[in-house]
Amino acid sequence: MFLKQCYIVAIVVLFLVARVNLVWAGEAPAMETPPPPAPVITEEIQAPAEIPFESAAPTEWVPADANLDLTLRIGVPDLRPGWQIDVGALFLKPSSNNLGYAVLTTYKNPGAPEPLASPYWEIQSVTTSYQPGFEVGSTYTYQNTGRDFQLDWQHLRTSNHSAISALSGTQWVSPFSQTGPGSADTYADLEDNDGVNKLRRAEGIAKYAYDAVNLDFGQHVDFGSSLDLRLFAGLSFARLQETVESSFYGDPPEPAAVFPASVPLILSLDNTSTFTGVGPRFGVDSLYQTQGGLRFTGQIGAALLVGRTEPSQYVFGAVAEDLAALGISYNQQQVTSGGFTQVVYSADAKLGIGFEHIFSGGNSFSIDAGYQASVYADPFAGYATNHNVLPVQIGSLSTASVRQTNSNFTLHGFYLNLTLQW
Repeated sequence: MFLKQCYIVAIVVLFLVARVNLVWAGEAPAMETPPPPAPVITEEIQAPAEIPFESAAPTEWVPADANLDLTLRIGVPDLRPGWQIDVGALFLKPSSNNLGYAVLTTYKNPGAPEPLASPYWEIQSVTTSYQPGFEVGSTYTYQNTGRDFQLDWQHLRTSNHSAISALSGTQWVSPFSQTGPGSADTYADLEDNDGVNKLRRAEGIAKYAYDAVNLDFGQHVDFGSSLDLRLFAGLSFARLQETVESSFYGDPPEPAAVFPASVPLILSLDNTSTFTGVGPRFGVDSLYQTQGGLRFTGQIGAALLVGRTEPSQYVFGAVAEDLAALGISYNQQQVTSGGFTQVVYSADAKLGIGFEHIFSGGNSFSIDAGYQASVYADPFAGYATNHNVLPVQIGSLSTASVRQTNSNFTLHGFYLNLTLQW
């Protein structure tokens, strides 16, 4: 009760003091800054939540993060004008979906007659590998625009070899056009029409020639102080060539064999297809630069190439005992086709890491390494025999039909680039 009376008395006293101050304020000249209001006394005072403060003035307090700027600034950078030279090493692996060069046939039941021997077939393909190439390019940057002009050339030549040998008695190798014994009406006829069971060994070679030239104009856009995007558009030129060679060999003749039995059995097939095209290309480069010089790079691009495809000329060559008996030392046959106009879609991407050093005069040197990949949709075309009427091992390509083939082209691997800007 006593505390309650004291509380009422205190409130009355504060009220009277406030009235007296108001009277004095009306008689005194106007003040520049009104005095702060009197504090209100309550029975319970709760402490405010704990907030970090820093002193801005002796009588003012502001939050510690009041000056923190979280705004993402987007704009055109003021790039250093001048030339830039790029030299790079490539270590790339080409591939396509038509690298098969032979079929290995195996009898599961070699003791049964040939139609009942349950043969099965295994496709043999050339295995490609990473091989070296090079890249050179140049860039010119315009002053006060954030724009540049870029020219780049990539060059690669590769060759890979694969081989397979058949086990005597239960296996043989053959081209795709004829993979088993010859057809016959009776079992007795099979003895005289034995198909391709004389071919014992096969070799395949795959060769690629790749040249790509890109010419584009780019516009740089900064996102903050570290991320730079370069939007580009221009022209792309590509020349792609693929060669797949297959060779087949019979057992070597006996040392005492006489002509024509002394003539070895050798068959060969050569398929070479070429695409040359040019068209628009567009994409984006990205660069994330740290203050210490470490940087992360990326690129993605796409092109629409219009050009000419030279389909593979299916060239068949043979040396055989049956040919020699007829006075033919070498038999060559060919399936030919003229070139045609084709549209090829392509896409490419890069992802890398690097380091840049800026010299005192403003010139810079950088090194970048990473992984890249490219794909071209169906640039290669060709024709091949589909079924042979006579056994191919006699040295004749006696086909009953012809089929057309198409193939994609892919390229992927590692790169290392050195760049000098002045």
